[in-house]
Amino acid sequence: MKKILLAMVGVIALTAGSTQLALAADDAAIVAESSAILKKDPKNLEARIKRADASVNLGDFTSAIADYDLLVVQDPTSMTYFKRGNAYMRRGEAEGNSRDYDSSIEDFGKSIELDGSNAYAFYFRGNLMIKRGKKAEGIADFDEAIMRNGTNDWFYYTRGQAHFDNGDYREAANDWEQARKLGFDSSVVDPKIAEAKSKM
Repeated sequence: MKKILLAMVGVIALTAGSTQLALAADDAAIVAESSAILKKDPKNLEARIKRADASVNLGDFTSAIADYDLLVVQDPTSMTYFKRGNAYMRRGEAEGNSRDYDSSIEDFGKSIELDGSNAYAFYFRGNLMIKRGKKAEGIADFDEAIMRNGTNDWFYYTRGQAHFDNGDYREAANDWEQARKLGFDSSVVDPKIAEAKSKM
């Protein structure tokens, strides 16, 4: 029985690895195909956004940022494939992954100006604010993200951690309990709830 279980685990691991390789191969193919299109038609917005997104998935943030730089200067009325605000958000993600936090925060702000309904732009900027030691601003962004999408367990979990680190243990416990209700892994969050309650 043990040998069968080990074999099954091995098959699952191989399948997961193959899936990751297939996704990477797909992204590499998208980059190659989009590059060929852009060589003939540099103004093709669909090809450029596809290449930029695929570059992010491949971890090639420098190339992604270069494409997003070109995308966000286009006339927004001419864009049919994506929203201008989303281009800023994706560039902000790429900059954040490259540890260019100031540029990333600025781009998330531009994304929010253009599309104030984007909960993820608030959430990502909030995370960077926390990294910068700006706890109040970070928590305020998490509040905005939750106002726009109150069913995301990660939003509550992350805000709970920010409250905890700020010494606001009751708020932390409340957020973590809500995260658990929304499906966050209880084995992760239950000890945190207990620790927060022990400090009240």
